Amino acid sequence: MPAAASRAPRGSGMLLLSLCLLLGCPSPARAVSSTPLDRGGDPATPLAERPEVVAPAERDARPPDGPGALPADSLIAWPPDWVCGHLRHVTVETASIFRRGEQEGEYFHARLANALHFKTRPEVVRRGLYLRRGQRVCRDDLEAALRRLRNYGFLHGDVRIGIAADADSIDLVVRTRDVWSTRPAVKFGKQGSLWTWAARLEETNLLGLGKQFMVEVGHDERESFWGWAYGDPQWFGRDLALGLSMARGAELRSEGLLVRRPFARPTTPWGMRLDAWRYEGKRIDRRGGVNGPEWTTKAWLALARAGPRVAGGARRALRILPTFYWASETYQPPDSTSPATAGGPCARRIAGEPLRDRERRAVGLTLDWVREAYVRRRGVDLLDAWEDINLGTQAQALLAYSLRRWGAERDAGYLQLDLEQGLDPGRRGLARLLVRGYGEVGAGGIGDALLVLLLRGYAALSNRQTLALRLEADLSRGLAPQDLPTLGAEHGLRGFDAYRFWGEHACGASLENRVRLVEDVLGVLSLGGVVFLEAGTTWSRGCASEAKGRACAGVGLRVQGSRTSGRFVTRLDLGHPLAGAEEGDGWVASVALGQAF
Repeated sequence: MPAAASRAPRGSGMLLLSLCLLLGCPSPARAVSSTPLDRGGDPATPLAERPEVVAPAERDARPPDGPGALPADSLIAWPPDWVCGHLRHVTVETASIFRRGEQEGEYFHARLANALHFKTRPEVVRRGLYLRRGQRVCRDDLEAALRRLRNYGFLHGDVRIGIAADADSIDLVVRTRDVWSTRPAVKFGKQGSLWTWAARLEETNLLGLGKQFMVEVGHDERESFWGWAYGDPQWFGRDLALGLSMARGAELRSEGLLVRRPFARPTTPWGMRLDAWRYEGKRIDRRGGVNGPEWTTKAWLALARAGPRVAGGARRALRILPTFYWASETYQPPDSTSPATAGGPCARRIAGEPLRDRERRAVGLTLDWVREAYVRRRGVDLLDAWEDINLGTQAQALLAYSLRRWGAERDAGYLQLDLEQGLDPGRRGLARLLVRGYGEVGAGGIGDALLVLLLRGYAALSNRQTLALRLEADLSRGLAPQDLPTLGAEHGLRGFDAYRFWGEHACGASLENRVRLVEDVLGVLSLGGVVFLEAGTTWSRGCASEAKGRACAGVGLRVQGSRTSGRFVTRLDLGHPLAGAEEGDGWVASVALGQAF
């Protein structure tokens, strides 16, 4: 998705975030320096289990606590020596939010939640398996199916699959449990004498059909707005996903459409993605601070790509996707701007450069390579739930050419790279390396280019304590001002105001000690705490001497719903500068969705 779309201005921001949540985009904690096209990948596939092969004690048992991998055998009841078989029958058993033993006595809210909740319909789970009667099903298919169901936002992660097998046929039973899928939210903000607010109601399992709908109203820095978003992961009961969104205000118009057939797993024979997005409104130039000047903005995107799997095996695949990419963004400057005077010559140059119009119309090929190596870990992104993490390889490269005669700015080659590689040092830790970049190559050389290098590592110190490390470097060349790297409370330095430091290059490091404090209080939420230390700097070409080291430290609270859709962590952080502070700097509070990294 283009930069204009990935950093949506003003009122449409919450709507686009909701659409992302509905359709499986990366969580905000993972959206680092978005590239012009997003991956659009999917978790995996789903399955089932038979009552007589699963003992009641095993069926209801909680996975063992601890930082190590959770074996798939604890969630799938494998028959002895079973390898593959043709699918004969699937039975789905769905349960409401709270089980019988969790609704007694003081748990009045448990009985009330079950009474108000629409339980997921069995056909929604059955379709989510991506398996057909008569299909040959093996261990890899069932493990992928389990991961897919565990990643459905309206189902609890404790999905169980049982298998009854005979000569060459299998019967499956899938046991699932719902989570609370209705999410009201109210947000208030105050900057000086200016109040902002928003109220939102989101349902992620409409009438138990697995559909998602959200409506929102509010008032941002300048005007009132309203909007809605809709998502359907099983459009017309097929392996298609649909997303729609719209936002309106006095000077705001935004619409979005997404249709895709996901590559649910490596053996999926083909996939496609159609994406259209338009925005008209104001964009705040954050280089002038949170309340910087507002530019009148028009931006739109059209993306189409589809293609087959051309090589691979049960856990790896190479795909070739012909791609059409057409994006535009234009900016009309405010009537008056006051250029920044703080900092050296480079800082003033960056702050004073106008936002840049862009027009890119390109055709090319997307090469997609995936190698699955899933493990289950606890305490990485969530507090009290096991997570399916791919420590294999996910690589995607777009090779395209932008044509002037089609209306592009110039004839130029266009390259985008998105690579994530997992590292597994052992049961008590893991790491992920991310390489992300994009840029143009034309007669004038490389331009509008950004390269992000990010390493995240996690080491379990105990069953309740995880040490997390982030190392990041952002390097650019001829990058549009609206996409320059920045550091502050929103990314990398939580002890300084958001969007505080800018440059053509940035680097930073973060160290967090995460502790799970209280788990599943009254069956409603879990709490965690963190202590963090961060450092970083920004600089520009020819002005390395202006780079100043900044450091901060702080504490934070993590809140996670035990039985709410999405299972996202909400973080509240309080940071204070240690080095590089200026007059007026002090404690900075920030609230966001998802872990910091």
